[in-house]
Amino acid sequence: MPSSFNPDILWVEDISYEKYISLVGGVLMARVVIEVPEEMATLIERDPLLRLAVAEAVKKEITEYLLTIIALDKLTKNSKLNEKDVLEIGKLVKRAVREKWDVESGG
Repeated sequence: MPSSFNPDILWVEDISYEKYISLVGGVLMARVVIEVPEEMATLIERDPLLRLAVAEAVKKEITEYLLTIIALDKLTKNSKLNEKDVLEIGKLVKRAVREKWDVESGG
C-alpha cells in the first residue's frame, strides 16, 4: 500500500449504470460504474481477489440499501405525517434517549 494512502478519503465521486442483455439467460441487467480516487482504483486493479471482494461488497451494499428503501416506502405509503411532524418526533426521541443516558450514566 502506498505510504500516502489515506483511508479517510474513501468516497465515491460518481456513479452511473448501463443496461445490457446477459448472455446467461438473456436477462436484462445493469452494469454499475463507480468512480473512485485513482489510488483506490490502482489497488483494486492490481489484485483480482480484492477486485472480486470489492464487487461483492458493492453488490451487497446496493442490495441492502435498495431493500431498506423499498421497506421504508411500504411503511410510509399511507402515512399522514408531514416533514414537520417527523422532525418533532425525532426531537422527542432524541430527548428521551438523552434523558435515559443521563439516568444510566449518573450524569
